[in-house]
Amino acid sequence: MATRGEENLQTTIATCKRLVSSLEAETVAEAKAWCDALSETITTLEGLQGKFFFKTNPSIPSTNACKKEVGQLENALQQKDWSAFAAGIDRFRQQVEALVKKAEMPGTILT
Repeated sequence: MATRGEENLQTTIATCKRLVSSLEAETVAEAKAWCDALSETITTLEGLQGKFFFKTNPSIPSTNACKKEVGQLENALQQKDWSAFAAGIDRFRQQVEALVKKAEMPGTILT
């Protein structure tokens, strides 16, 4: 059974993939750069899967933040609000960077 952190991570990855698919059909000038950025983010997040961090409660706030930001990106894309999308993608990438730092931190060994 997946933990909440793992579920949030999976939801974030799935939403990113939907965004890339939708952006590929858009003609806005920045769409290619956004697709590339999201594809890179997908690769990063998929590389984190299986980390012990996501099985713990401390992962929940960080994964929730990523899930929330990517959800807002999806809303901005559906509304074709490109200024909100541009600002949102920067916020999302910051959240992902924070998540990566936390997931990559050395753990505590319990004896």
